[in-house]
Amino acid sequence: MAIISSRRGASSIITVTPATLLKMEHALLTGASHLESKYPEHIMADAYYLTSPEVLNIVFGETSAKTVANRTALIYSDGMNGVKEDLINRAKNGARQMSAIHRKAINSGYKNITLTITYYVAFNLHTSRTVLKYIVDATEKLN
Repeated sequence: MAIISSRRGASSIITVTPATLLKMEHALLTGASHLESKYPEHIMADAYYLTSPEVLNIVFGETSAKTVANRTALIYSDGMNGVKEDLINRAKNGARQMSAIHRKAINSGYKNITLTITYYVAFNLHTSRTVLKYIVDATEKLN
């Protein structure tokens, strides 16, 4: 049995359209929802299949819906006390930031948004291997 912990990960700068940002927010909220409640992996995978591999990669660092679902289930079952709750709260905060950035971009008529995104990483405490990343912070530079 793996013991899952979490830590602050890297930051990246990306440029996306408002539509992609909205999809990122949705994927992040889906991931948080799956950490809050025990869902069978196939149900989670079905939800992630609705998201493009590009968006999954930006949000979670994985392109496969099945892999994201499998690793979400691993975090749910093996996360240390408080790890899941911390990831859920941080992911929801990241989604709120994305929502505010999206509204600002739409209201201003921007076609592209350059973001600095910061990840939190769930990792195996024994091997230090990354299980899954979650966006926990997003700041914008509107173009």
